[in-house]
Amino acid sequence: MDNDQAFSEMPVNAKAGKFNAEKVKIGRAAADLVQNGDTVLMDSGTTTLEVARNLKEKKITVITTALNVAIELSPSPDIDILVAGGVLRKGPLSTTGPQTDTFIQELHVDKAFIGVEGVDVQSGISVLDPVNAHNKQTMIEIARQVIVVADHSKLGRTTTSNIAPLDKVNVVITDNGADPAIVEELRRKTQVVLV
Repeated sequence: MDNDQAFSEMPVNAKAGKFNAEKVKIGRAAADLVQNGDTVLMDSGTTTLEVARNLKEKKITVITTALNVAIELSPSPDIDILVAGGVLRKGPLSTTGPQTDTFIQELHVDKAFIGVEGVDVQSGISVLDPVNAHNKQTMIEIARQVIVVADHSKLGRTTTSNIAPLDKVNVVITDNGADPAIVEELRRKTQVVLV
């Protein structure tokens, strides 16, 4: 298992410390895009968990593949939560596979928050696991607005499994540690928000 693959499958609590301050800011900015009444799809990942932590006062419906997101939001009385079935990825604590796709395909969402391992102007957004990439493609198909949440370490990077080109992404929210040249390139393809 190469270093990238090993990192991808690390337990979420082990990954949480990397760029934590940046992820907190990204989560806050992403949550500000959510309005009461929205139906929101929450992908798995440490950055999307930070988005969830900032949604607790909203009156929304959340659909998620991430068990930690569902648990984080479960005390919120005004949030309805739907958890996608599928095979449990034990490291990331998320569901994946064809059952996950089937569940998601039957829904419509206002906003999808997608976590990725690579954001590149040429190759678009990517992750390491091909099954996970396919699930994320399904998420993009059902969303009116696709919002990628990624700290600056993911920018200018391409990983094994392509999810989608940047023209399928409405907004990339990242932190101000991002290389300005990469940000400028990305802005030719999609909206980039720096926090």
